[in-house]
Amino acid sequence: MSTSIYLAGHITGLSYEAATAWREEATATLTVLDFLVRSPMREKEELREHFQNNPLPSGEYGTGNPISEKPFPRDVYDIRHSDIILVNLLPGEEAGLGPSVGTLVEIGIAYALNKYLIVVSGEERQHPFVVDPADYVLPRLEDALALLSATRAVDTPQLIIHRYDPAVADVDEEITNLIGAPDANS
Repeated sequence: MSTSIYLAGHITGLSYEAATAWREEATATLTVLDFLVRSPMREKEELREHFQNNPLPSGEYGTGNPISEKPFPRDVYDIRHSDIILVNLLPGEEAGLGPSVGTLVEIGIAYALNKYLIVVSGEERQHPFVVDPADYVLPRLEDALALLSATRAVDTPQLIIHRYDPAVADVDEEITNLIGAPDANS
């Protein structure tokens, strides 16, 4: 059975492209590594035409917009059935948006369910409710994908047991700590 990853992050306030581009990149990288990837933007292609370059509206119920088609139960189901939650805050930060209510709730649900949580944020200072539940807080999506790629060199249970050491600021050093130094004979 494949390890599954849920892709959390801003949707409201971003264009369709901004909300999906990083998820498509992550999905392409992670599926090659045999991860099962779950995205809250799946089956939402009908939004592409209208919101390609316009901000996606909030998912308020009763507004008739397709985003409001009961995303909460599906997203909770996806989090519950995922092993790892990858939270990318960069698109929202780069767009100048404040914290995403949905993303913060997803972090809380993941923490309550004891899910492995990787947060990507470019902010030097982040709220403790984002940082404290996280196993890793990394500055770039590429770092998170490299970390997940490196875990394929070891058994996934080691990833889930391993917790980030904040004293290690270098992702490459942290990956080496996780999987060990490369064999000089290889």
